[in-house]
Amino acid sequence: MTPAQSGSLRTELDAADAAFKSHIGLPPAADDNGEATEAWALRALKLSRAAADALATYAENSYERGVTTVDAFAATLVEAEVWHQQNERTIRWCLSELGRAGAQISW
Repeated sequence: MTPAQSGSLRTELDAADAAFKSHIGLPPAADDNGEATEAWALRALKLSRAAADALATYAENSYERGVTTVDAFAATLVEAEVWHQQNERTIRWCLSELGRAGAQISW
């Protein structure tokens, strides 16, 4: 992969991170039955997964280009997955507290 393509991956990573942070920063409007909150939470999960995947792709590219070590690459993959799983657990807990535990979480 060329440095230009790598830069494109970095842009994608930054965009995915910014989209997640922006979404989390704008909670849903209050609603009576929790549908808006459920939709907001499911969108947050999709954005979290996208950001974790973008980080993993960026790390893989960095390793393939010799910019990082195999240990750093592996650590970044673990970090990305742990971060996403923490987000997923938090959102599942919030949905269960709202009585929306049956929400269909899919990718």
